[in-house]
Amino acid sequence: MPDRESPNPVSMPLSEMVRQLYATGLPVCIEAALFIETLFPAETGHRLHVDINTNRAERAGYKANLSPNEAVILHSLYQRGGRPMRTDELSSAVHGKHMKASPNSIRQSIPMLRRKVRKLGVRIVNEFGHGYRLEMAPVRPVAEDKE
Repeated sequence: MPDRESPNPVSMPLSEMVRQLYATGLPVCIEAALFIETLFPAETGHRLHVDINTNRAERAGYKANLSPNEAVILHSLYQRGGRPMRTDELSSAVHGKHMKASPNSIRQSIPMLRRKVRKLGVRIVNEFGHGYRLEMAPVRPVAEDKE
């Protein structure tokens, strides 16, 4: 029997549980932390935040600077919750409904946006005939500074 009392994992916030799992450094614990983050991104603080005012995206402590168009594209795709969004819908989101802009401007923005958000654990997938959608992969949080 242990001589000290261990914390009750049921009463512990998920974000703290994930932090402690990462701190062990054990592969099985890290895998468990990634799995928890996948199931409960909002509760573990690893939700994607896209700010269209500052043109920045953030997830798990990682940040990406975006162009104004890229920020709107990413925000629009994120709002879709993993469902595909056609290029004409993305074009309307970026340029407005009444402006007739070419969907090629969206297609040209996607490769650079993919590179910028890769470190956030975000993938932009093209579903042929349906449009683009987001996939969220598990991501390890940025290591906190130890003092």
